[in-house]
Amino acid sequence: FTGSTADNWGFTAAPDPSSNLFAGGIVFAAGYPVTNGAYDGSYNVGSETGFNIDIGITKFTATGNTLLYSTYLGGTRNETPNSIICTPSGELYVFGVTSSPDFPMSATSYDFSFNGGPTLTENSLTFSGTDIYIAKLNSSGTALLGSTYVGGTGTDGLNSSNLHYNYGDQFRGEIILDGAGNVYVSSTTQSMDFPVVMGSQGALNGSQDAVVFKMNSNLTTMIWSTYFGGVGNETGNSIQISSTGDCYVAGGTTSNNLGIVSGNDLTFNGGLADGYLVRFNGANGAILNGTYVGEYPPS
Repeated sequence: FTGSTADNWGFTAAPDPSSNLFAGGIVFAAGYPVTNGAYDGSYNVGSETGFNIDIGITKFTATGNTLLYSTYLGGTRNETPNSIICTPSGELYVFGVTSSPDFPMSATSYDFSFNGGPTLTENSLTFSGTDIYIAKLNSSGTALLGSTYVGGTGTDGLNSSNLHYNYGDQFRGEIILDGAGNVYVSSTTQSMDFPVVMGSQGALNGSQDAVVFKMNSNLTTMIWSTYFGGVGNETGNSIQISSTGDCYVAGGTTSNNLGIVSGNDLTFNGGLADGYLVRFNGANGAILNGTYVGEYPPS
């Protein structure tokens, strides 16, 4: 177990190269176990309506019997850790959503400024606007090596559409690394001004689109980024990188006009939603091919 006498919700987990265990979750009050020298040893008192939460990141040995490090992470409003990934040298990337204008930023962040958005409540958690954030912790959990906001003036990173079928679907999305250490993220946005660089789709098509982007390892440069979606809603739930450097993203859609022209199934199958799988060029974000995944009526 890990936690305190307040509520703690687990969100994500990952191994390091030695099979040690990382866990990321949210903490509802002070008292979460932190280690000496941790990057942030104090609960960041919240200012949201209702529940106030901070992120807790904890690393255990492979057997789970020793705490290697544990730290808080966050600003004075609410944030979640949606996905984490460890580098070959033990550094940890954390991706999630934040409503904190004072989320800790590094001196060379790609985007230092919280971009805002409407106030939303999902899974009983209130967010006064949301941006995506990415943070990078050193291998001992004692220092922040890099961090950045990514988003526009609408809702970013929080799936507040009708694509809710399982508990926690509001917080889907994933972070992954390629062999050169570049950072890839799949998520969602409702911002009409999400930052797009080179990507295959330059504008928001529906009320919520998936977003996919690639950054350098220090989180100082956006290499490419793109919307992906049609006239309905999309989520960007999962992402993987192939051995040849192509980027695969999977999610859900209610659109009958996704921008895919080559693939197994190019037709929306009806009903509430379909799944989709799309392949991007890892160098520039161009769509290579894709497919709907679904049937109607569902079996």
